[in-house]
Amino acid sequence: MKKWLFLFLIVGLTGLNVNAQQLPEHSPSRDDTFIMVEQMPKFPGGEEALFDYIKINLQYPDFGKEERAEGKVMVSFVVDKKGKVIDVKAKNHINAKLEKEAVRVVKGMPNWEAGVQDGKPVNVQMMLPINFKAN
Repeated sequence: MKKWLFLFLIVGLTGLNVNAQQLPEHSPSRDDTFIMVEQMPKFPGGEEALFDYIKINLQYPDFGKEERAEGKVMVSFVVDKKGKVIDVKAKNHINAKLEKEAVRVVKGMPNWEAGVQDGKPVNVQMMLPINFKAN
């Protein structure tokens, strides 16, 4: 089952691009959070290390014999000025157990290299697709 999950993750995460732009300067809900910056945040070790982290840490939730769930959970999070992963949320609602597991894995990530705008570290909103495939 891990091979299928890993293969599905690789296919789903391949070409992971974050397209974004600066939010309004005085947005009350985002304060100083950007969605596009000159230098985007980086997972320690790069994209391949991110794939490895997910492969090692993601566990397909236990379901009853009749219940099977699969699909892509879009996880939103902010990499703050210090590189910490904060404000983690599942953005689509496909299955509560899958969403909970995807959020758990993202919350457990190590610190990232912070995004940079105008030579200063800034908060950056990110989206990460996490794919689940049932055997």
